[in-house]
Amino acid sequence: MYLKAILFKSHNLTDIFSRLDDELKKTDRYDLREEFEQIRSTYLSMIGYIIQGIDDPDSKDIYQDLIRRCYKVYYRLMRHNRLTTSLSDQYTQIHNQQRSSASLSSLLSDLQTIHPSPSQSFNLPHAEDETPFSAHATHLLNHQMKLNDVFNYLWTSDMLSSMDIDSLRSFFSSPSASRYDKSVIISSLYLGLTEMFDEGKFLFITSTYINTNGESELQMRCLVILVLLCRKYDKLLKYFPSTQSVLSTLLEDSIFVERTFLVLMQLQFTRLTDSVSNLMMNDILPTLMKEGKFQSGSIEIEDIDNYLTQNGENPEWHRGSIDSVAHEKMEEMASLQMEGADVHYGSFRHAKNGPFFQTLSNWFAPFSFTHPLVYNQMLKYKSNSTAVTFMKKFLMVSPFCSSDKYSFLFLTMSQLFLGNNQLGSAMSHALSEEMDESPDGQNERYNIHLKDSTISRQYIEDLYRFFTVYSKHTEFANPFSSELPSFSPLSSGVFSPLQKSYNEVLSLGEFFMRKGFYSDAISLFNVLSPQEREIDSSIWQKIGFCEQKLGNYPSALEHYLRAFNLDSSSTWTLKHLARVSFTECNYSDAEHYYDMLLSAFPDNTDYLRNKSICQIKTSNYSSALPILYKLYYLDENDKDVICDLGKCHLLCGESSKALPFYQLLSSQSPEDPTSYIQLGTLYYIDGDRPNSYKYFCEAYSKLSSDSQRRLKFKRLFVDSARLVKECGKDVLSFEMIYDGVVLGLINPSVL
Repeated sequence: MYLKAILFKSHNLTDIFSRLDDELKKTDRYDLREEFEQIRSTYLSMIGYIIQGIDDPDSKDIYQDLIRRCYKVYYRLMRHNRLTTSLSDQYTQIHNQQRSSASLSSLLSDLQTIHPSPSQSFNLPHAEDETPFSAHATHLLNHQMKLNDVFNYLWTSDMLSSMDIDSLRSFFSSPSASRYDKSVIISSLYLGLTEMFDEGKFLFITSTYINTNGESELQMRCLVILVLLCRKYDKLLKYFPSTQSVLSTLLEDSIFVERTFLVLMQLQFTRLTDSVSNLMMNDILPTLMKEGKFQSGSIEIEDIDNYLTQNGENPEWHRGSIDSVAHEKMEEMASLQMEGADVHYGSFRHAKNGPFFQTLSNWFAPFSFTHPLVYNQMLKYKSNSTAVTFMKKFLMVSPFCSSDKYSFLFLTMSQLFLGNNQLGSAMSHALSEEMDESPDGQNERYNIHLKDSTISRQYIEDLYRFFTVYSKHTEFANPFSSELPSFSPLSSGVFSPLQKSYNEVLSLGEFFMRKGFYSDAISLFNVLSPQEREIDSSIWQKIGFCEQKLGNYPSALEHYLRAFNLDSSSTWTLKHLARVSFTECNYSDAEHYYDMLLSAFPDNTDYLRNKSICQIKTSNYSSALPILYKLYYLDENDKDVICDLGKCHLLCGESSKALPFYQLLSSQSPEDPTSYIQLGTLYYIDGDRPNSYKYFCEAYSKLSSDSQRRLKFKRLFVDSARLVKECGKDVLSFEMIYDGVVLGLINPSVL
């Protein structure tokens, strides 16, 4: 991969000049050298005026303009170096091929002349109509080739001239320009901008977003691209006032702000793609194939809807005989998909090696039956009208992104509808009975208008697949890299005005918190309005929760206390105050919080148990006994409670009361060496060393006779030694008994 810096380390012009001077000496681009000398000359003149005491009110603007011009020289220089040194890169190869073609204006003119039929209509010719088909197939192929030429031209282009921008504007405003073409071209501009910043391309994308109301697919693509570019070029954009002005205007639009938060959330979700894919491939899908209705039998049309085609909804997955385990997994998958998780990545990531995906522009193409490769594939099955009907209707409503739709079509047509495949036959039968095709090939039931959130999610998934799966993806800088900052309004100065959107920032912070991005969630919660934080205890609860998850317990306590001071009636806050205090070994504080909880829930066994542990940890053994007896009354088989009852009685000097509990433990678990260790310890503390020795020998015999036997016994013995010391008994003699057991000096039966 060809790597290049996107920012100067310093924005001091002298430092920038030094860097540029060094780079320009290595090249024969005299036009860039001349531009650089003009920039330097202008700056030297500015310095001269300053020294003479002459102030220019526009000096700041001029200074930033010089930095901006330096960037333009730098990016063009880096691009030139790439084209002359990285000859094996696809970028260089396509550029060299493309530059022999016509100008952008002529390419767009040709494309507009050979515009395709609307992407939503698809009619295969009858068998006897060979001539019309040949003409139509050639038409589709020529169109796709022209579109591919435009894509490659824009991707590998230098900074666009004003004439090029005018050509793009003219094309996008033309009624004959299809949404399909515009979507691919916008993606090519984005790909070009990932190579080098070009304000002309950037502003064209922003103007396309602004001027395409009613074309959601194109508009949401532009928005995703703008968010990615603002994150990439955040520190650079401040030197481009025209760009900043347009973005500032957009950020005053409530709809743009709402959509931007949506896209940020969806982009951040890509960081969970690997874990979601592992869950799908190793848990959910295997369970469905084993337990669900896909295992055997016929498939009804409602099953196709519920199992495959729901998008952003939570349908009634549990129908009829579907097993409860499969039902649970379907609900889990539905929940993931409703939130925006990429549940299909693992299923299709390995299906991107065919001819279709060898052409770069196809990765960014909205799904269309008029794509020549799709048209030819469907033509093979024109005799199987059911297969064609299934594909036409299923893919129009499927939740897949465009890339996966293409994969699904190429894979499924050959696997489902050839031979006597059972699944294909079942689908064909169900579809033929329940899908009544309308004359234009589009059943009204399936003529669905996608939501903005679905469009942006699917385009993000298309981009994610390209940057991670494309055979030459290592030649591109991956915007989804985990090494880059999170997708947050805080990771870009351009989006700093978004911090004023209280509800949206709060929702995004809660999303980050739910998905385990705790540090990012804390940052978002901390920028919320101070006035709101002063009265909303839930914000402090959430910050405390995130800090707790990160293991920052002192900070978690601090924030839980703030929440408690705002709302002392919250059981949730009290529970977490108690738990974190306990974790931090602040047992007195934890006991206090558990007392408050028990005042509301006197029989809660968890609170009772934790309070008793706090009392034991603070050596309040007599106070712990009543609680332990209550717990014992509630559950006579709780071994931990029984053990603590014996221990507390023992530490209170009541060995006779401790003995029944230790005996109960040994009777309940006759093969557990721990209970015999406890009995041996009790007898030692009580002064009965022969019985103590017998029970220690019994414990030792219960351990396996492997090489780790002595070590296991030693580990069990250590806690007992602490108890002996706490009771004020001689520890040395106790340890000598341990040696006697290990060495087998005395047969316990003779004692």
